[in-house]
Amino acid sequence: MANYEGINRVGIIGAGTMGEAFIAALIRSGLSADAISIVVRRAERGTELVTRYGVVVKELDDVVQSSDVLILGIKPQ
Repeated sequence: MANYEGINRVGIIGAGTMGEAFIAALIRSGLSADAISIVVRRAERGTELVTRYGVVVKELDDVVQSSDVLILGIKPQ
């Protein structure tokens, strides 16, 4: 198990295949699902991930402001 001492909130921007892999890995390593906030482009994708993992969907500004760690799960452009 990973040591998440001092990390209360993790934000993931981008919830496609890469973002979902981050979500699954964080939960598997011991981070509580409700400590993970995600930003999605499509509401139905957010609903799918909330149902599957129990994460929280928020707006970009909220995730940036409230996260101790931000993960970019997007392809470089």
